[in-house]
Amino acid sequence: MKKYGLLFLVNLLLLFSVNRYYQNSEEEPQALAYRFTFVCPQIWEEVAAGMEQADSDLGTDTKYVGFKNLDEYKQAEAIRSAIYSDVDGIITVGNNNSRVVGAAVEEAEESGIPVILIQSDLENSQRSGYIGMNHREAGELAGMDMMDITGGNAHIGIIVSDSDDGGQRQRMEGFLSVINENKNMIVEETFESRSDRIRVRNLVSGMLQDNTRINAIFCADQTTADMLGDILQEEGYSEDNMKVVCFGMSQQIYEYLQEGIYSFSVMDDTVEMGYQAVKNLKDCINGRKGDKRIVYTDIENVDETFDFNSWKSEWENWKGNWMIS
Repeated sequence: MKKYGLLFLVNLLLLFSVNRYYQNSEEEPQALAYRFTFVCPQIWEEVAAGMEQADSDLGTDTKYVGFKNLDEYKQAEAIRSAIYSDVDGIITVGNNNSRVVGAAVEEAEESGIPVILIQSDLENSQRSGYIGMNHREAGELAGMDMMDITGGNAHIGIIVSDSDDGGQRQRMEGFLSVINENKNMIVEETFESRSDRIRVRNLVSGMLQDNTRINAIFCADQTTADMLGDILQEEGYSEDNMKVVCFGMSQQIYEYLQEGIYSFSVMDDTVEMGYQAVKNLKDCINGRKGDKRIVYTDIENVDETFDFNSWKSEWENWKGNWMIS
């Protein structure tokens, strides 16, 4: 009898423990994922794919808001919408040191919502961190590429989208720090494209007609680089009479490299940039904010041998859950 009584007591205790476990599970709600918003002034699939992978690994939930056209007021409005939605964190792109975007970033930080900037920083802003390339170092790499393909003797035209853009300004500084060491590397003119196709066409045509000495172009802006190759081809230029070093990677830039219109492009790891943006935003919330964290992504210079398909395979299966404004 004692044996059966002991078994009964053990079963009773086990049943009690199981019931307590399920009661506690029902009483204690599961923690929700951190909700982040990526406000991007263009459709940037590689970066978003990195964020999607980070969400899967880290248990976060990132939504994407993109724009068909670059507009600092729309970008600031989207940041404020994210603030009103009480998200846990915001990721966005530094926009030409825009006061409008900077004010929205500071409003988020003052509301207790950390903001991570990617690709281009906002100087003197109160953001919680910056993830992206070291623009000066990337400019130096572009300068070395230009020295290599021209043999240290060239008349150069420089194209930027906006000279007030902090990232592009640093790229130019790095580029000039290399080529200015050689007296035969001469910068003839610098142009602002505003990333507008008609303006780029007019600038390039006018530049090459008015200054026939120019035999090399440094393009510090990927959006312009996506357009420049077609215009050079239409004007009858090739690698034989015009050396081009640019920034970024896309289907268009890859094709220009393959066709010999461009010699080199300097690019960074945009998939990793997206991943690190989400990771560092989560770290900020978990009390590891640090002192305005900065993470530089890897950069590389690529030519016609670049394995575009392998690069694309890193992000081509991304689901593409954009909210387009």
